[in-house]
Amino acid sequence: KVADVAASDLVRAARTTEPLPESRDPLVSACPLEVVVAARRAPTEALRKAFAGGALDALAVLDGHGVPVGLLRRSDLETLGGGATTAAEAMTPDPVVLPASESARDAALEMARRGATHVLVVGWGGAVVGVVSADALLQLAAPSEPAEPEMERADSVA
Repeated sequence: KVADVAASDLVRAARTTEPLPESRDPLVSACPLEVVVAARRAPTEALRKAFAGGALDALAVLDGHGVPVGLLRRSDLETLGGGATTAAEAMTPDPVVLPASESARDAALEMARRGATHVLVVGWGGAVVGVVSADALLQLAAPSEPAEPEMERADSVA
């Protein structure tokens, strides 16, 4: 289980050890191996450093009990004025949060319904086990084999 974010550990990456469900179309299959989380009080400077490598697109913001309370995207920090100084001030509150057992299809539908770009995925104990983007869900849904070539319409053949 991803542990609570300690005061000395305001932004960190962690590997989950929480058992994950098996499903026919599991949302968890779109989760990266590591999840990055931040405390609400994490300074924006530390958050900028977390996003600096380029691989991270979004992270979960947790309260003092490890409960997800927000989503912070790279774009949120890029568009910030000088006012926000903590994750709580920069995050998008009330993120889409779904259990890892949810289907990827249902997650995509919920994201579309709420106009969300990401979903926070939680395991059995409520710990965040992943942050999944709409792009990752599209890649998951893409066929693994090339599609059949389209047939020419009969009226277009001379």
